[in-house]
Amino acid sequence: MKHLLLVLTGTTFYLSLSGFQCASSQMNTAQLAIKNGEFDRAGAALEEEVALRPDNAKAWYMLGVVRSEQKQHRSMKDAFIKALEHAASETGEITESETLDIRLRINNSWGDLWGSARQLIYTSEDYDKAIAILDDAEYVMPGMPIILDMKADAYLGKKDREEANSNYIDYVELVRSDIEKGVNKGLYLGMGREQVLSTLGTPDAPFDPDRFFYADQYKTSGLSVYYIGGESADKPSEVKGWKYYDYSQPEVFPYVDYWFSGYPLFNVALNDYVAGNYDDALELLLLTEKVAPTLEEVSSLMSKIYLATNRMEEAKALLLRKIGEKPRNTKNRITYAILLHNEDNYSEAISVLDGALEYERDESSEEYQDIIFNLGAFSKNWGVQLEREVANRSSVTDKQRDEYEAKYRDALKYFSRLRSVRGNTEEYELLTEIGNLHALLGDAEGLRNTIKKFEKLQSNQTIAGEAKFWAVLGDFYSYIGNEKKAKEAETKAEGLR
Repeated sequence: MKHLLLVLTGTTFYLSLSGFQCASSQMNTAQLAIKNGEFDRAGAALEEEVALRPDNAKAWYMLGVVRSEQKQHRSMKDAFIKALEHAASETGEITESETLDIRLRINNSWGDLWGSARQLIYTSEDYDKAIAILDDAEYVMPGMPIILDMKADAYLGKKDREEANSNYIDYVELVRSDIEKGVNKGLYLGMGREQVLSTLGTPDAPFDPDRFFYADQYKTSGLSVYYIGGESADKPSEVKGWKYYDYSQPEVFPYVDYWFSGYPLFNVALNDYVAGNYDDALELLLLTEKVAPTLEEVSSLMSKIYLATNRMEEAKALLLRKIGEKPRNTKNRITYAILLHNEDNYSEAISVLDGALEYERDESSEEYQDIIFNLGAFSKNWGVQLEREVANRSSVTDKQRDEYEAKYRDALKYFSRLRSVRGNTEEYELLTEIGNLHALLGDAEGLRNTIKKFEKLQSNQTIAGEAKFWAVLGDFYSYIGNEKKAKEAETKAEGLR
């Protein structure tokens, strides 16, 4: 965020002092001390001056500059606020250039604090110190969404999800109105500047990175649109945020990049979803989808809400739209396949997952392993359905048997493949599926081999301490006719329940 730091402070202050006729010994002392770089001495003299003449805007301004040089950010802000309050004071007024210098120093102070906190959070991982610095940044320039976002990151680093969520909620309250207004005008994050100009027209004050001006200002509506990039032809400018200002107010200083992100909105929606507040979550997700269309997690959570509220057609329509927009997003394909599976549309569900595999080849990825697991589960359930359909008939044809057993073999292939990919022999969930499939196929030899792998896991104290492990093993022993071991395993399972 290098845009944030402006470089225009300092010269205004020293030039303005050269023509100032000091009216008190305190002001004379301060002026001389500042020229000599004696900021402690200057600060002490100016504290005396403002105590004697609290309406002396010039003294407050000078004190603010001294505190700025000393990196005393809060004291700087307090002094500058007083200077602006008494800007037209007869005791000591401040000039227009000094007013601009105040704004720029506040901006740069905020930028320094932001940069320090960023280093502490994302490099040093000193979260407590970062939070204290971000509190200072918020004091210097309140209402900047990126500070709340960073504070949430810091609290997440501290494993304090409650405080992180609190900052996400504050973030949404801060930006929601501006986001809604901008979205209604057709704005979204990542939008190219040419498209902005086509949508909104020519700005009153245009984007000019050569002059460190990274926004388009539309003063009639109060809108400022902020960009990243644009310094060269190979770095086209993209929308990074926007804000609506009341330009009639003197304190408005719309030059600091008002950037925001879709992630805090998504996190608040996620918390609403977990709490069962589905309508609130969905409303916020619909807004997030518009403002941050590249945020892939949004459609997945929306589909979960539709599922939780039995709005299946809306869920499918959403996912089909997203798959069409982003064919390579395998998460949407997986979710859509699960929807089809839940409707017993096994053939189409498996076809969708096969399509997802065309885009996900990395065996170590979570998406790849989810696809393979679901292919196994869907194939097994399809086989169970086919077998049930013929179970009550007087006879089952070879064709019918071959049909459902083929599904079981497909499932066995996928679960075995996934176990091989994971390379984890210290787990039994996939072994359970593999053993069940051998049983469904009447493959006693395959089941015995699976039991041997189960037995090797008994030395793992964690696994051996689970009732489910012994219950499954007991069932397998019973299936192959080893009732003695089946009884022993069941006894252990009972003892652990």
